[in-house]
Amino acid sequence: MTGEADPQLLTISLACSGKPVLHGYVGPLGLLSLATGATGIGIGQGRNLWGFSPERWQPSSGTGGGGNAPPKYFSPELWGTLVYPDEFARIESDVLSQVVFQTQYSGQVSTNEPFLSWTRWDANKHLVASIGRTLTDLGQERSMRALISTCRSRLQASVTVHGRISSAGIELADDTARYQGAWDAALARVETENGDDLDLIELMST
Repeated sequence: MTGEADPQLLTISLACSGKPVLHGYVGPLGLLSLATGATGIGIGQGRNLWGFSPERWQPSSGTGGGGNAPPKYFSPELWGTLVYPDEFARIESDVLSQVVFQTQYSGQVSTNEPFLSWTRWDANKHLVASIGRTLTDLGQERSMRALISTCRSRLQASVTVHGRISSAGIELADDTARYQGAWDAALARVETENGDDLDLIELMST
């Protein structure tokens, strides 16, 4: 999708038609998918496919990067990623204890030195498992308004924790805190501008 189209508002329009709406190959963006009426979500770990920005399809101007990038740990509480173990080693232990939750693929992740080895492949599987578990739980909610409220609370909590990390002078790689506040604002706009649509979707789901 290109141009000025708003995917969240388009999803609401499709949901009001009573037809199933699938968002495919999303990552963390799946949080907005559910909160705007999507009935199915396909989660992908390939970060370069999450946005489908027009720039992705432009010819490459260089040879690209090289080397082995470190694994990145997806945190449901941050709703973003931390570089492992580099950023783990810099963040205070009480903050880490808030944001680190295990899946079956992150057993080797440690919040204390010595840091154990962890592969990028397991990091990718952990990301999909973490997002999938969160969205599965959220998907049980039948009230659109309650779902939006829950998603907004999660995003606002993420902004708060990112603020604690930033106030300690730590700048996270990939600017991982850049979208949570904007997504919260997008959901607030959905609440204020699409109240009738939300009521209709709730009626159709009961």
